[in-house]
Amino acid sequence: MESHDELRQRNRARRAALDDDALEHAASALAQRVLDLPEYQQAGSIAAYFAVNGEIGLDPVIDHALSQGKQVFLPNLDQKSLRLAPVS
Repeated sequence: MESHDELRQRNRARRAALDDDALEHAASALAQRVLDLPEYQQAGSIAAYFAVNGEIGLDPVIDHALSQGKQVFLPNLDQKSLRLAPVS
């Protein structure tokens, strides 16, 4: 069985192999799935992330949430802990 670190390395390599078109398509498909969720539609606030290292971006979800007046929180890592910080 793969260790957690091995799984992360394998997934990073798979993401790195994707081209920009594939990432954009994946981001659009993910955004549509999130926007269609009743939980998202009813939420007054959401937590999200900015994509790094070839991750699928949530920018369309963040933009939509802000346009709908939802509060958006993003991870903020300082030296001691991970906190969620509001986006304005």
